[in-house]
Amino acid sequence: MPRIVHEGETNEIASIKQLLLRNGLINDLVHEYVIIKDLNDKLIGVVGRYYNNIRCLSIDPEYQGHNLANLLISFIIKRIYTENFNEIFVFTKPINFTIFKKLGFKMIYCNEEFGFFTNRYDYFEEYLVYLSEIHKKNNLSNSNNISAIVMNANPFTKGHHYLAKTASNNSDFVYIIMVKEDISLFSYEQRKEMVKLATKDIPNVFVVEGSNYLVGAKEA
Repeated sequence: MPRIVHEGETNEIASIKQLLLRNGLINDLVHEYVIIKDLNDKLIGVVGRYYNNIRCLSIDPEYQGHNLANLLISFIIKRIYTENFNEIFVFTKPINFTIFKKLGFKMIYCNEEFGFFTNRYDYFEEYLVYLSEIHKKNNLSNSNNISAIVMNANPFTKGHHYLAKTASNNSDFVYIIMVKEDISLFSYEQRKEMVKLATKDIPNVFVVEGSNYLVGAKEA
C-alpha cells in the first residue's frame, strides 16, 4: 500500500533519490513523497508533490506494467484535494504522458524532456481569453514590439523598477505578469499592488493578473 514520506525521513529519502536517479530524475522542489514497497521492503515506486504540483513519478523497471503508477497518482491526488486545491498540475517525462492523459490531464506544454499538464484545462483557456481581451483593449493588434516580464517582486526593489523601465524604453508595450504562488513573504495581492504603485510612472507598462501556468517563485 502507498505511504507518505516527508523530508525528514533520511533513510527513505536516500532510497527515493536512488530510484529517481535510475530513471533520470532528481528530487527537486518536492516537499512530500508517496512510495510503494514490495514484500521485501524494497522501494519499487514513488511520486512526489510540491503543494498541488505532481512530479518525480518513478517506477522500478522490474515492476513497470503492474499499475503502480496509477495507484501512486490516485493516492497523491486525494492528498492534494484534502488541502482544498481546485487544480492539479503535473511535470513529468514523456514516458509518463499517456498515464496522465488517461487520468484526465491535458497538456499545456511539452518538449523532448518534460511535459506540463493540468486537470483543469478550462482554467487555462479562461486565462488565455483574459490575456487576449487585454491585448485588444490596449489596441496592440498591430504592434510587433511587445515585451513580458514574469516577476515575483518579494518585495519590489529598485532592480525590478530598472528592469521594467529598461523594457519600457525598448518596447511599445510591456506586460508584467505576477507569480501567483502565495508562499512568499508578501502575499500575491500585496506584491501585485506594490508593482502597480511602483510602475504607475511608466505609461506603457501594464500589470496583469498572475496565473498558475507560469514559473514558480523559486525560479523567478
